Amino acid sequence: MMFAGSDFCYKLMYAIGFALMMVYSVKCCGRYRVSKKTAVVLTLFTYVFGVTGALAMGRIYTAISEKVTGEGNSNVAIFGAVIFCPLLLLAVFGLQALFFGKEYNFRKQMDLLTPGIFMILTCAKFGCFLEGCCYGVACDFGVYNPHAGMKVFPVQIFETACMIVVLLLARVIEKRKGFVAGMKYPVTAMMYCTIRFGWEYLRYYGDDRMRRLVWGMTFWQACCIAVFLASAGIVAYLAGSERLRKNASA
Repeated sequence: MMFAGSDFCYKLMYAIGFALMMVYSVKCCGRYRVSKKTAVVLTLFTYVFGVTGALAMGRIYTAISEKVTGEGNSNVAIFGAVIFCPLLLLAVFGLQALFFGKEYNFRKQMDLLTPGIFMILTCAKFGCFLEGCCYGVACDFGVYNPHAGMKVFPVQIFETACMIVVLLLARVIEKRKGFVAGMKYPVTAMMYCTIRFGWEYLRYYGDDRMRRLVWGMTFWQACCIAVFLASAGIVAYLAGSERLRKNASA
């Protein structure tokens, strides 16, 4: 059942996502040669940066929506966490390396933090369903949404399920031969962007101008393409660097 307007439920899901990330980080930190203390600190940074990124992207999208349609939009956009969170964490890792030496490995720490980041995003999307925001297109067999005043496709539930699949696939891919440290986040981001691009067609946009904002695509579909290409470039770079390292040591 949807609890439209329930800000408490929405925030509760963020808290649950943060708790899951913390448990995962502390439990699995040894696998990535990260101490529990460092895992706790980095998890706190990740949550703060993720929320900061979501708020920043929300403001950007709101400004675009106001300029195009004359109306505002959501002040929170979780895609901002996908884009900005790793960039802000990179700055933290750089400071770690500068002041504490090579013990702090950016690639391994990002591999540790990646599942937690997407755990929070998964919980956030379910929070959207409970709150009633970010709803889908009109659908006779959908769920009634008080915000929209009609039955809509429960795209938030679909997104939540897709995010869980992305998390499971990331774990499987990490175990495959040829996987290089540092690949987990860009590979997961590529899977997320691929699925996100598709489910944008199921999301409701009151003004068709927002649906066709960038070359016939939504703003978020354009972001998906940009992040996918950037992530693919990072994966190619890491794979190439690993081949060079192996050839040099052979």
